[in-house]
Amino acid sequence: MKALAILFLVFLSGCQTMQKAPPAEFATDEEFRAWFAFYYRAPEPERLSMAIRFMDKKGYLEKHPDIAGAFISKIIERNPSMLPIWIDQLAESNAQTWNVFLISVWMSNYSGFEHFLETHAAKVDPENQTRLKSLIKKDPVPYDLKQITIFDPRQINMLWAAYSVTGEKDYVAKIINYVELYQPDTGELESQIGETAIMTLATNSMQYEEVKALCQSAEKEHPSERTRILLEAMLGAVENIVADAQKESQQLPAH
Repeated sequence: MKALAILFLVFLSGCQTMQKAPPAEFATDEEFRAWFAFYYRAPEPERLSMAIRFMDKKGYLEKHPDIAGAFISKIIERNPSMLPIWIDQLAESNAQTWNVFLISVWMSNYSGFEHFLETHAAKVDPENQTRLKSLIKKDPVPYDLKQITIFDPRQINMLWAAYSVTGEKDYVAKIINYVELYQPDTGELESQIGETAIMTLATNSMQYEEVKALCQSAEKEHPSERTRILLEAMLGAVENIVADAQKESQQLPAH
């Protein structure tokens, strides 16, 4: 028994001295996309600065600052105590990165944002400094993605970015509510919003079982008949795509 007790103490001592391996930089686009899409299942806020640098390197911050901002803001919102760490890790980043990061901090509803902006405004170009300062004067409290009225198809993808961080069903439910705007063969903005809603629901229902379940539930219970009809068609198409993919994989020769 004494020997077992000593071994147990040695084991405990070893556990206490073990240090968690430092987070690694993203090596591939596939690794980053998987981390981004399923962040809520295994949150790693300690990799946020690495993710921001990777998005800058790949041009995502320049092409999709709104989607990146929605994603980053939700991580900041849940981990405000880590802000000093991220600031230090991003110290040498370019003006584009800092512009997205500052907007993300604002979107996170960070209570000390006005002082934060005054401290770090010089890290972005003068035009964006002016824009950010006018932004907080006009909207001292950032909009809530769950509450806003969607007026641009890109905002649908912002909702998906927020869902990737939080896993909250409200974002998916909101996207479902815009499906009924879809009108085939029209170029109207409302129809584009509806098309983006239904196409992203189709894609994400193949990626997330919970999204598929929400779409199936809405197909039966949503108050809008048009939404129910469109969801039924979408789910049927997704089912066919999955079935065809399974058939193709079964026909591939074994190696």
